[in-house]
Amino acid sequence: VDSPFSVFSYDKRMDPDIYDYIDQQVYYLRAEIPVVINFDDGGKYSEEMKDKIKKCVTRHYHLQYEDIRYEHHKSILFGATLLLAGLTMLAVHFILMYFFMSKGWNKMEVVNEVTLIVSWMFIWSSADAFIVSGHSKRVDIYNAGQLALADITFSKAKI
Repeated sequence: VDSPFSVFSYDKRMDPDIYDYIDQQVYYLRAEIPVVINFDDGGKYSEEMKDKIKKCVTRHYHLQYEDIRYEHHKSILFGATLLLAGLTMLAVHFILMYFFMSKGWNKMEVVNEVTLIVSWMFIWSSADAFIVSGHSKRVDIYNAGQLALADITFSKAKI
């Protein structure tokens, strides 16, 4: 590759194929072991070009990290909203149950059961947002963070 930059970007944006290749090849380890991205430039890139490449790669993965963090934050807010709605519906269920029992209206059990089922649906959906989806988002945040902090090196081909 003569230039790792996109053809019409005036050396401001990296070719997206390079990011795809990095994403496919990276193997995430513990946080103590940093990710190293090595560009085999054959010794032909100037220091200015190397700095541009480092800035582009770091910026790309930092933006990806921030995007995943933002989506995770939205997911947490959505889960909290579902939990609040579920707890509210559960409170409504108990209030209606008390009201109907005090009036002697036993035929309204269907309404009580529906509010109970809806409340638990909201509560379990919030648990899913916090636990299941939240875990995968935290792993994605960790991986994107490792790439955002990756060491970017350049070396000549060793064949």
